[in-house]
Amino acid sequence: MTITVRGLLATTIVLSAVGWAFASEAAAQQATVQCKVTANGAWAKGSVVLMRGEKKVASKACETDIRVAPGEYNAVVRLEGALDRPSETQTITVTADEKKIVKGDFATGTLTVTVKAKGGGSAKVTVKRGGKSVGTAKSGKAFQLSTGVYDISVKHRGEEVRFEKVEVNAGERRTLNAQF
Repeated sequence: MTITVRGLLATTIVLSAVGWAFASEAAAQQATVQCKVTANGAWAKGSVVLMRGEKKVASKACETDIRVAPGEYNAVVRLEGALDRPSETQTITVTADEKKIVKGDFATGTLTVTVKAKGGGSAKVTVKRGGKSVGTAKSGKAFQLSTGVYDISVKHRGEEVRFEKVEVNAGERRTLNAQF
């Protein structure tokens, strides 16, 4: 059997065209997922993670397209910037060439802890909900939390002040004053 350069070139072109056709068909069999997040009804920074079972398929910032194969996913929508990192999980099904927008609306309030102490300085603020730590912050800085009831401890130079059952309501801005 004799293989010519022309025959080899023609075979390469045909195989390339077939590969391109399969690639184009695979690309056409994709869906788009995007998320939109609000906090108390206003735009907020968020992200989404798409899961199939325990496997993470994709993740991106909200309002950015994610291209995935058609099918069923668990979409974990998260509010970014809140100390307790709240999230909502929704089961979604997407079909080829469909654009699905997953929405999350989070009820949050803002809390600031100030310190009044001789010599000044800042303190470490620890926030707990249901006995579990949800995060830490620096005194004097406002931070966002999901609505609910929290226990707050403030540590400054070896001393501690506690605030128990602090209620955070949607849209509320609250200040706690720790006296040392």
